[in-house]
Amino acid sequence: MKVKSKYKFLRMKKEILPLFLMFTTLWGFQSCANAIDNKKDYMCFDNISYVTDYPKSLSLKADTSYVSEIVGINDFEIIDSLIIYETHESLGGWVICSLNSGKTLKAIFDKGHSKTEFSAIPQLCDGTTFFYDKKQLKTIVYDFGNGQLFEVNISNTIKKDSLHMKSLPYKVPVNLDKYIFMGDNEYYIRDMMTKSSKWYKDGEIKESEVINTLNDFEITDDFNVLGAMIRYNHEKQIFVELPVYTNYVNIFSLSTGKSKTVCMGKEMISIPTTQVMEGENFYDIRLFEDCFALLYIKNESSYPSIRFFDYEGNAIKEIFLDKNVTSFDIDTNTNTLYTYDCENETFYIYRL
Repeated sequence: MKVKSKYKFLRMKKEILPLFLMFTTLWGFQSCANAIDNKKDYMCFDNISYVTDYPKSLSLKADTSYVSEIVGINDFEIIDSLIIYETHESLGGWVICSLNSGKTLKAIFDKGHSKTEFSAIPQLCDGTTFFYDKKQLKTIVYDFGNGQLFEVNISNTIKKDSLHMKSLPYKVPVNLDKYIFMGDNEYYIRDMMTKSSKWYKDGEIKESEVINTLNDFEITDDFNVLGAMIRYNHEKQIFVELPVYTNYVNIFSLSTGKSKTVCMGKEMISIPTTQVMEGENFYDIRLFEDCFALLYIKNESSYPSIRFFDYEGNAIKEIFLDKNVTSFDIDTNTNTLYTYDCENETFYIYRL
Protein backbone atom coordinates (compact mmCIF):
# COMPACT_ATOMS: atom_id res chain seq x y z
CA MET A 1 0.00 0.00 0.00
CA LYS A 2 1.59 3.27 -1.11
CA VAL A 3 0.92 6.00 1.38
CA LYS A 4 4.22 7.86 1.63
CA SER A 5 3.03 10.81 -0.43
CA LYS A 6 -0.03 11.02 1.78
CA TYR A 7 2.16 11.36 4.87
CA LYS A 8 4.20 14.01 3.11
CA PHE A 9 0.98 15.93 2.43
CA LEU A 10 -0.19 15.55 6.02
CA ARG A 11 3.06 16.89 7.41
CA MET A 12 2.90 19.75 4.92
CA LYS A 13 -0.73 20.38 5.87
CA LYS A 14 0.21 20.86 9.51
CA GLU A 15 3.12 23.13 8.59
CA ILE A 16 1.08 25.48 6.40
CA LEU A 17 -1.49 25.94 9.13
CA PRO A 18 -0.18 28.80 11.29
CA LEU A 19 1.83 27.27 14.14
CA PHE A 20 -0.13 26.74 17.26
CA LEU A 21 -0.06 25.50 20.80
CA MET A 22 -2.44 24.43 23.49
CA PHE A 23 -3.04 22.30 26.49
CA THR A 24 -4.87 20.45 29.42
CA THR A 25 -5.40 18.96 33.08
CA LEU A 26 -8.04 17.12 35.16
CA TRP A 27 -11.78 16.82 35.37
CA GLY A 28 -12.95 13.82 37.22
CA PHE A 29 -10.92 11.06 35.53
CA GLN A 30 -9.39 7.90 36.87
CA SER A 31 -5.65 7.15 36.88
CA CYS A 32 -2.87 9.73 37.06
CA ALA A 33 0.03 7.32 36.86
CA ASN A 34 3.30 7.58 34.94
CA ALA A 35 4.47 10.92 36.35
CA ILE A 36 6.38 12.98 33.79
CA ASP A 37 9.93 14.12 34.48
CA ASN A 38 9.72 17.77 33.53
CA LYS A 39 6.33 19.41 33.07
CA LYS A 40 7.84 22.10 30.84
CA ASP A 41 8.73 19.45 28.23
CA TYR A 42 5.04 18.79 27.56
CA MET A 43 2.11 20.83 26.28
CA CYS A 44 -0.19 19.55 29.00
CA PHE A 45 -1.79 20.14 32.38
CA ASP A 46 -0.65 18.79 35.74
CA ASN A 47 -3.21 15.97 35.91
CA ILE A 48 -2.96 13.31 33.22
CA SER A 49 -5.00 10.19 32.49
CA TYR A 50 -3.77 7.29 30.37
CA VAL A 51 -5.84 5.28 27.89
CA THR A 52 -4.46 1.95 26.68
CA ASP A 53 -7.64 0.29 25.41
CA TYR A 54 -11.19 1.14 24.35
CA PRO A 55 -14.49 -0.24 25.66
CA LYS A 56 -15.58 -0.96 22.08
CA SER A 57 -13.71 -1.48 18.83
CA LEU A 58 -14.98 -2.37 15.38
CA SER A 59 -13.74 -2.61 11.81
CA LEU A 60 -15.74 -0.99 9.02
CA LYS A 61 -15.79 -1.49 5.28
CA ALA A 62 -16.60 1.42 3.03
CA ASP A 63 -20.21 1.24 1.91
CA THR A 64 -19.71 3.32 -1.22
CA SER A 65 -17.80 6.29 -2.58
CA TYR A 66 -19.11 9.84 -2.42
CA VAL A 67 -18.77 11.78 -5.64
CA SER A 68 -18.00 15.49 -5.40
CA GLU A 69 -17.78 17.85 -8.35
CA ILE A 70 -15.31 20.03 -6.44
CA VAL A 71 -11.61 19.61 -7.24
CA GLY A 72 -8.52 20.64 -5.28
CA ILE A 73 -10.08 19.91 -1.89
CA ASN A 74 -7.87 20.42 1.16
CA ASP A 75 -10.43 19.75 3.90
CA PHE A 76 -14.18 19.55 4.49
CA GLU A 77 -16.80 19.94 7.20
CA ILE A 78 -20.38 18.70 7.54
CA ILE A 79 -22.93 21.01 9.16
CA ASP A 80 -26.49 19.66 9.19
CA SER A 81 -27.51 19.31 5.51
CA LEU A 82 -24.43 21.14 4.19
CA ILE A 83 -20.95 20.00 3.28
CA ILE A 84 -18.37 22.80 3.04
CA TYR A 85 -15.06 22.32 1.26
CA GLU A 86 -11.85 24.25 1.80
CA THR A 87 -10.00 24.22 -1.53
CA HIS A 88 -6.69 25.38 -2.94
CA GLU A 89 -8.45 28.01 -5.07
CA SER A 90 -7.64 31.68 -4.48
CA LEU A 91 -11.11 32.68 -5.71
CA GLY A 92 -14.02 31.01 -3.94
CA GLY A 93 -11.76 29.16 -1.49
CA TRP A 94 -14.74 27.77 0.42
CA VAL A 95 -17.40 25.93 -1.54
CA ILE A 96 -20.76 25.30 0.13
CA CYS A 97 -22.70 22.30 -1.22
CA SER A 98 -25.82 20.32 -0.44
CA LEU A 99 -24.77 17.17 1.40
CA ASN A 100 -27.59 15.10 -0.09
CA SER A 101 -27.43 16.17 -3.72
CA GLY A 102 -23.82 17.35 -3.91
CA LYS A 103 -25.06 20.46 -5.72
CA THR A 104 -22.90 23.57 -5.33
CA LEU A 105 -24.82 26.31 -3.52
CA LYS A 106 -22.19 29.05 -3.24
CA ALA A 107 -18.41 29.59 -3.42
CA ILE A 108 -17.11 32.24 -1.01
CA PHE A 109 -13.88 33.96 0.12
CA ASP A 110 -11.33 35.37 -2.32
CA LYS A 111 -7.66 36.01 -1.81
CA GLY A 112 -6.68 39.62 -2.53
CA HIS A 113 -6.17 43.09 -1.10
CA SER A 114 -9.63 44.66 -1.04
CA LYS A 115 -11.64 45.14 2.17
CA THR A 116 -13.69 41.99 1.53
CA GLU A 117 -10.77 39.81 0.45
CA PHE A 118 -8.25 37.84 2.52
CA SER A 119 -4.48 37.63 2.65
CA ALA A 120 -5.01 33.85 2.79
CA ILE A 121 -8.16 31.75 2.53
CA PRO A 122 -9.47 31.15 6.10
CA GLN A 123 -8.89 27.70 7.53
CA LEU A 124 -12.11 25.74 7.64
CA CYS A 125 -11.42 22.99 10.17
CA ASP A 126 -8.82 24.42 12.52
CA GLY A 127 -9.97 27.27 14.75
CA THR A 128 -13.06 28.30 12.77
CA THR A 129 -16.32 27.60 14.60
CA PHE A 130 -19.91 27.58 13.34
CA PHE A 131 -22.92 28.54 15.44
CA TYR A 132 -26.60 29.39 15.16
CA ASP A 133 -27.89 32.88 15.91
CA LYS A 134 -31.70 33.15 15.72
CA LYS A 135 -31.77 30.03 13.53
CA GLN A 136 -29.21 31.57 11.16
CA LEU A 137 -26.02 29.56 10.60
CA LYS A 138 -23.01 31.85 11.06
CA THR A 139 -19.25 31.76 11.48
CA ILE A 140 -16.51 34.21 12.44
CA VAL A 141 -13.41 34.17 10.25
CA TYR A 142 -10.04 35.78 10.91
CA ASP A 143 -7.64 37.30 8.38
CA PHE A 144 -4.23 36.79 10.00
CA GLY A 145 -2.56 39.17 7.54
CA ASN A 146 -4.33 42.28 8.86
CA GLY A 147 -6.07 41.10 12.03
CA GLN A 148 -9.51 41.75 10.57
CA LEU A 149 -12.54 39.75 11.76
CA PHE A 150 -15.64 39.04 9.71
CA GLU A 151 -19.03 37.63 10.64
CA VAL A 152 -20.42 35.50 7.83
CA ASN A 153 -24.10 34.60 7.66
CA ILE A 154 -24.03 31.25 5.86
CA SER A 155 -27.81 30.88 5.80
CA ASN A 156 -28.42 34.23 4.08
CA THR A 157 -25.47 33.71 1.75
CA ILE A 158 -27.13 30.55 0.42
CA LYS A 159 -30.67 31.94 0.44
CA LYS A 160 -29.84 35.18 -1.37
CA ASP A 161 -26.97 33.81 -3.49
CA SER A 162 -24.59 36.56 -2.40
CA LEU A 163 -21.96 36.73 0.31
CA HIS A 164 -23.43 38.14 3.54
CA MET A 165 -20.33 39.18 5.45
CA LYS A 166 -19.70 42.14 7.72
CA SER A 167 -16.54 43.44 9.35
CA LEU A 168 -16.37 43.32 13.16
CA PRO A 169 -14.90 46.25 15.12
CA TYR A 170 -12.83 44.13 17.55
CA LYS A 171 -9.12 44.88 17.72
CA VAL A 172 -7.19 41.65 17.16
CA PRO A 173 -3.41 41.23 16.64
CA VAL A 174 -2.09 40.13 13.25
CA ASN A 175 -0.30 36.87 12.45
CA LEU A 176 -1.96 34.84 15.20
CA ASP A 177 -1.45 31.10 15.33
CA LYS A 178 -5.06 30.77 16.44
CA TYR A 179 -8.16 32.90 16.79
CA ILE A 180 -11.09 31.08 18.40
CA PHE A 181 -14.39 32.93 18.60
CA MET A 182 -16.19 32.21 21.91
CA GLY A 183 -19.01 34.77 21.94
CA ASP A 184 -19.76 38.45 21.58
CA ASN A 185 -16.37 40.18 21.90
CA GLU A 186 -14.92 37.12 23.63
CA TYR A 187 -12.18 35.04 22.08
CA TYR A 188 -9.11 32.92 22.66
CA ILE A 189 -5.87 33.55 20.77
CA ARG A 190 -2.46 32.04 20.34
CA ASP A 191 0.14 34.73 19.58
CA MET A 192 2.84 33.72 17.09
CA MET A 193 5.25 36.46 18.19
CA THR A 194 5.14 35.90 21.95
CA LYS A 195 4.26 32.20 21.78
CA SER A 196 1.64 32.71 24.46
CA SER A 197 -2.10 32.11 24.79
CA LYS A 198 -4.55 34.80 25.88
CA TRP A 199 -8.24 35.01 26.69
CA TYR A 200 -9.98 38.27 25.80
CA LYS A 201 -13.42 39.44 26.89
CA ASP A 202 -14.86 42.90 26.23
CA GLY A 203 -11.47 44.10 25.08
CA GLU A 204 -9.61 43.08 28.23
CA ILE A 205 -7.33 40.13 29.00
CA LYS A 206 -8.96 37.68 31.40
CA GLU A 207 -6.84 35.98 34.05
CA SER A 208 -7.05 32.19 34.21
CA GLU A 209 -5.04 29.38 35.81
CA VAL A 210 -5.81 27.35 32.69
CA ILE A 211 -4.13 29.99 30.53
CA ASN A 212 -1.15 30.14 32.90
CA THR A 213 -0.70 26.38 32.61
CA LEU A 214 -0.99 26.54 28.82
CA ASN A 215 1.85 29.05 28.70
CA ASP A 216 4.13 27.13 31.06
CA PHE A 217 6.34 25.16 28.69
CA GLU A 218 9.83 25.26 27.26
CA ILE A 219 10.13 26.45 23.65
CA THR A 220 12.42 24.25 21.58
CA ASP A 221 14.51 25.33 18.60
CA ASP A 222 12.08 23.55 16.25
CA PHE A 223 8.77 25.42 16.41
CA ASN A 224 7.11 22.82 14.18
CA VAL A 225 6.85 20.48 17.16
CA LEU A 226 4.47 23.00 18.76
CA GLY A 227 1.96 22.57 15.94
CA ALA A 228 -1.56 21.73 17.11
CA MET A 229 -5.17 21.65 15.99
CA ILE A 230 -7.87 23.11 18.21
CA ARG A 231 -11.66 23.11 18.08
CA TYR A 232 -14.28 24.75 20.29
CA ASN A 233 -17.72 23.45 21.26
CA HIS A 234 -19.92 26.53 21.70
CA GLU A 235 -22.73 24.70 23.47
CA LYS A 236 -20.48 23.10 26.09
CA GLN A 237 -17.90 25.92 26.09
CA ILE A 238 -15.12 23.35 25.83
CA PHE A 239 -11.88 23.42 23.85
CA VAL A 240 -10.25 20.25 22.54
CA GLU A 241 -6.61 20.68 21.50
CA LEU A 242 -4.54 18.13 19.64
CA PRO A 243 -0.76 18.66 19.63
CA VAL A 244 0.18 17.17 16.25
CA TYR A 245 3.44 15.39 17.07
CA THR A 246 2.45 13.96 20.44
CA ASN A 247 0.25 11.14 21.75
CA TYR A 248 -2.10 13.14 23.95
CA VAL A 249 -5.09 15.46 23.70
CA ASN A 250 -6.03 18.41 25.90
CA ILE A 251 -9.54 19.29 27.06
CA PHE A 252 -10.29 22.56 28.85
CA SER A 253 -12.88 25.21 29.55
CA LEU A 254 -11.96 28.83 30.18
CA SER A 255 -15.42 29.65 31.52
CA THR A 256 -15.38 26.93 34.22
CA GLY A 257 -11.63 26.52 34.71
CA LYS A 258 -11.87 22.74 34.25
CA SER A 259 -9.08 21.05 32.30
CA LYS A 260 -7.57 17.68 31.54
CA THR A 261 -4.89 15.87 29.53
CA VAL A 262 -5.57 12.43 28.10
CA CYS A 263 -2.57 10.38 26.97
CA MET A 264 -3.21 7.60 24.46
CA GLY A 265 -0.64 5.09 25.61
CA LYS A 266 1.34 4.24 28.72
CA GLU A 267 3.82 7.10 28.42
CA MET A 268 3.62 10.66 27.11
CA ILE A 269 5.78 11.88 24.25
CA SER A 270 7.77 14.95 25.31
CA ILE A 271 8.33 17.95 23.06
CA PRO A 272 12.12 17.35 22.71
CA THR A 273 11.50 13.79 21.45
CA THR A 274 8.51 14.34 19.16
CA GLN A 275 10.65 13.73 16.09
CA VAL A 276 10.34 9.99 16.81
CA MET A 277 6.63 10.22 15.96
CA GLU A 278 7.30 10.24 12.21
CA GLY A 279 4.46 8.33 10.57
CA GLU A 280 2.58 7.79 13.85
CA ASN A 281 0.38 10.77 14.50
CA PHE A 282 -3.09 12.14 15.08
CA TYR A 283 -4.03 14.12 11.99
CA ASP A 284 -7.59 15.36 12.38
CA ILE A 285 -10.13 16.20 15.07
CA ARG A 286 -13.92 16.64 15.00
CA LEU A 287 -16.30 17.77 17.71
CA PHE A 288 -19.86 16.53 18.11
CA GLU A 289 -22.65 17.14 20.63
CA ASP A 290 -21.59 14.57 23.24
CA CYS A 291 -18.15 13.44 22.08
CA PHE A 292 -15.11 14.22 19.97
CA ALA A 293 -13.10 12.04 17.60
CA LEU A 294 -9.46 11.86 16.50
CA LEU A 295 -8.00 10.46 13.29
CA TYR A 296 -5.03 8.21 14.14
CA ILE A 297 -2.47 6.82 11.70
CA LYS A 298 -0.14 4.27 13.24
CA ASN A 299 2.33 3.73 10.40
CA GLU A 300 2.67 3.61 6.64
CA SER A 301 1.71 -0.06 6.37
CA SER A 302 -1.69 0.10 8.08
CA TYR A 303 -4.98 1.89 7.56
CA PRO A 304 -6.09 4.65 9.95
CA SER A 305 -8.54 4.44 12.82
CA ILE A 306 -10.85 6.97 14.49
CA ARG A 307 -10.88 7.19 18.29
CA PHE A 308 -13.90 8.56 20.15
CA PHE A 309 -13.94 10.19 23.62
CA ASP A 310 -16.53 11.99 25.70
CA TYR A 311 -15.82 15.52 26.94
CA GLU A 312 -14.60 14.22 30.29
CA GLY A 313 -11.84 12.35 28.48
CA ASN A 314 -13.29 8.85 28.79
CA ALA A 315 -12.57 6.53 25.87
CA ILE A 316 -15.73 5.40 24.05
CA LYS A 317 -14.65 3.36 21.02
CA GLU A 318 -12.15 2.94 18.21
CA ILE A 319 -13.21 2.40 14.60
CA PHE A 320 -10.76 0.79 12.16
CA LEU A 321 -11.10 1.80 8.50
CA ASP A 322 -10.26 -0.01 5.27
CA LYS A 323 -9.27 3.06 3.22
CA ASN A 324 -6.60 5.74 3.46
CA VAL A 325 -7.91 8.91 5.13
CA THR A 326 -6.65 12.46 5.56
CA SER A 327 -9.91 14.06 6.77
CA PHE A 328 -13.22 12.84 8.15
CA ASP A 329 -16.55 14.04 9.47
CA ILE A 330 -19.89 12.54 10.47
CA ASP A 331 -23.40 13.35 9.31
CA THR A 332 -25.05 12.92 12.71
CA ASN A 333 -28.53 13.13 11.17
CA THR A 334 -28.02 9.89 9.27
CA ASN A 335 -25.19 8.45 11.39
CA THR A 336 -22.92 8.32 8.34
CA LEU A 337 -19.13 8.67 8.37
CA TYR A 338 -17.53 10.51 5.43
CA THR A 339 -13.79 10.18 4.82
CA TYR A 340 -11.52 11.91 2.33
CA ASP A 341 -8.12 10.89 0.95
CA CYS A 342 -6.22 13.86 -0.50
CA GLU A 343 -3.81 11.63 -2.43
CA ASN A 344 -6.43 10.45 -4.91
CA GLU A 345 -9.13 13.03 -4.03
CA THR A 346 -11.61 10.30 -3.11
CA PHE A 347 -14.44 10.29 -0.59
CA TYR A 348 -15.80 7.13 1.03
CA ILE A 349 -18.96 6.57 3.06
CA TYR A 350 -19.26 4.31 6.10
CA ARG A 351 -22.54 3.44 7.81
CA LEU A 352 -22.16 3.64 11.58
